Amino acid sequence: MRKKNWGIYPEYLNVYDALRNSAEKYPEKTAVIQESGVITYRLLKERADKLSLWLQQNFRIKKGDRVGLLFVNSIDFYIAFYAVVKLGAIAVLVNTKMQSEEIAYVLQDTDTHCLIMNIRWFGKVESILEKLKINRILTEKKSDIYLENIYISSMEEIFLEKSPEKKVEILSVKESNLPAVILHTSGTTGKPKGIMVTHENMMGTAYGYEEALRITEKDVSVLSVPVFHILGLSCVSNLFIYIGGTIVVFEKFEANKILAAIERYRGTHFHSVPAVYIKMMAEAERQYDMDSLRIAVCGGALISEEDKQRFYQMAPKASFRIAYGLTETAGSGVLSFRHGDPGREVFNCRIRILDADGKISEFGEGEAICSGTIVTTKIWGREDTEHGILYTGDIIRKEKDGSIYILDRIKDVINRGGEKLFPSFIENAISQYPGIELVSVFPVGDKIYGEVPAAVIVPQYGNKIDIEKLKMTIQTKLGKFEIPKYIEFWKKEDIPVTGNGKVKKRELREIFEKKLADKGGKNEKT
Repeated sequence: MRKKNWGIYPEYLNVYDALRNSAEKYPEKTAVIQESGVITYRLLKERADKLSLWLQQNFRIKKGDRVGLLFVNSIDFYIAFYAVVKLGAIAVLVNTKMQSEEIAYVLQDTDTHCLIMNIRWFGKVESILEKLKINRILTEKKSDIYLENIYISSMEEIFLEKSPEKKVEILSVKESNLPAVILHTSGTTGKPKGIMVTHENMMGTAYGYEEALRITEKDVSVLSVPVFHILGLSCVSNLFIYIGGTIVVFEKFEANKILAAIERYRGTHFHSVPAVYIKMMAEAERQYDMDSLRIAVCGGALISEEDKQRFYQMAPKASFRIAYGLTETAGSGVLSFRHGDPGREVFNCRIRILDADGKISEFGEGEAICSGTIVTTKIWGREDTEHGILYTGDIIRKEKDGSIYILDRIKDVINRGGEKLFPSFIENAISQYPGIELVSVFPVGDKIYGEVPAAVIVPQYGNKIDIEKLKMTIQTKLGKFEIPKYIEFWKKEDIPVTGNGKVKKRELREIFEKKLADKGGKNEKT
């Protein structure tokens, strides 16, 4: 046990043990609510235990194995996740919005041999199985799907099986530094990388948020972001399972359903990104009772003062907090401890500043450097050369009183309303269209989503590209959310490049946004 500012917290070496503890303390309390039903802590643990044993005995899953999870927000996801991590296996979380080629990359990159998924995504997966090493698939529902040389079963069948008279219990693998999940994100260059988030990282976020937000088992959180994002998984789901609270989930985001759920279930906690808040406030012209909302956290991107004021009108009793975190910090790092205050370090995170002269200091303005129990610098398939010291690529200002202000983003990754888009994937999809010499994808500002993708294309000499045919082609390779909002054709000499020919994307963005502003935000080429 470790002391904290307002009590003590247990030191869990496996995130599954947080579920086990809550099931022991609150067995008949509702853990998760979805549109089609609910599950108690007792039943959630029992099903996770049963599935965990089945995976060990039938799929031969053991410590360190990578198990792909392809799920919408649902009770089945939580069962599968806790079953996997209990064994010390690593959950590879797959974005359901990805197209087949992107899913293939994530599973190949992590050498994943087993997949647990919603049956609705089978069409996406079937087309790529030949190039993967996956020979074991578990769906949530029973089906008549048959594939040669692939073991297919269902969670539904497993839970219907009669338990043996003599109960077989397996203990959770207790290694805090063992990765619990792998989530793919993008750096400044290259393909997406698999960030390995450990049990210690995730529990560190849970402890820090519990303390800063004073969350208890009486709290109810309405989840608006996917569980395959670090925010949905770590900052909300694992936090609430750990404290014994209740999570309300939906398969997809719809503002009216989120608002109605806060009203119906007396939601006290909400954590999302600016794009979601903006859509909710637009929907809130209809009257919803938001008086139960006690804590509202906004992360993923900056939110304007105007939008904050609109939120206060919608939920006047809520304490509004600003958060900053990355996949590499298990979603946390900086949080407002009180309503209206600037952000501060959570208790298990240290943030320093790398200034323009390359000097590291405790205060000032420059790139944020993070360390602490929530931080991971482990990337699947790569040597860890940073050893827990994370250079974030984000510009902040840290005052001597500890106040932290997020100023800018210097990474190449596109943050579309909290959804991280990989320019390399989008560029690859566009470049496959005939007659293209160069394509560069980069973020531009957007009032709703914060950032959206834009593409500048240089056609090969003498080629004229049909924009509509191009769009139809890339729609088969990318998710709808990945298709550039703006597409323009430029001359090669107009694209800013470095001495070795690499596109200066930050400079390109500045030029592009100025052109958009001159046109009144419109783009004639799209």
